[in-house]
Formats: sequence, C-alpha cells, structure tokens
Amino acid sequence: PIFVYHFAVFLIVLALPLSVLTTIEQYSLSTGPIILIDVLCVLEIAVR
Repeated sequence: PIFVYHFAVFLIVLALPLSVLTTIEQYSLSTGPIILIDVLCVLEIAVR
C-alpha cells in the first residue's frame, strides 16, 4: 500500500546525510519528479 511506501521513503530520508538531500533538492527543482518532492516534504517534517 501507499502507506508502506511512504514509511520506506521516510526511513531512507533519515539515513541520508543532509549534503545528499540538498543535492537531491536542487536536482528535483530542475526536473520536478513527484517522488523526490514527496521525499523532501517528509524530510522537512522530520527535521522540524
């Protein structure tokens, strides 16, 4: 289900260093894939 997918993405995001996430963010801004944006949204929530 979708929930399991989101949880897996959440764990992956927590495992990545911030430098990698920043690179992904810059990449996602230029290409705009939904999955990367989804990951970033989860990350923002996790950081705060």
